Amino acid sequence: MYLTFLVGRLADGCGAVFGDKTFLWNTDAFAFDAFAFAVRLLLERLRPSDSALSQYLREGKDVDELDREMFASPESWAKHQFYELWDQLMGVQTLHSLPVELPTEEQWETNFKKAASQPFNKVIYTKGDVRKIFHYAFILEKVRRDLNLKTRPRRNQSEEGSQ
Repeated sequence: MYLTFLVGRLADGCGAVFGDKTFLWNTDAFAFDAFAFAVRLLLERLRPSDSALSQYLREGKDVDELDREMFASPESWAKHQFYELWDQLMGVQTLHSLPVELPTEEQWETNFKKAASQPFNKVIYTKGDVRKIFHYAFILEKVRRDLNLKTRPRRNQSEEGSQ
């Protein structure tokens, strides 16, 4: 939570305003490069001095060869995590991605708000699992919209079966 606050402050700070012209990190290459450099500086300052994980990967009895391969270096683990997140963000179906698509703003305004206001549509989730899934999907969709990212088209079942 605090890291997102700090990164958000850097994102805002690396933009520039000149008169009526605004240059944001996600719309201007110069501002983006400044932001990327500032985030790298922040992470370098926050870096812990030791790694208990590295020691555990070497000595842990429940660590198998596949684990050691995925964790061979911080870079290989980072690539794994990045591609998993990027696939979710781009809407690529993976084992960990969510098969949830959110309504457009117009659909939300017309249909869902109306339906949600009806007492018989009120649902209380005791464990919160479904709520967490939709919350995560909502966040991914907001990120896509805020960053103007386009999802990759999903292949339908017949296309997947023929490959």
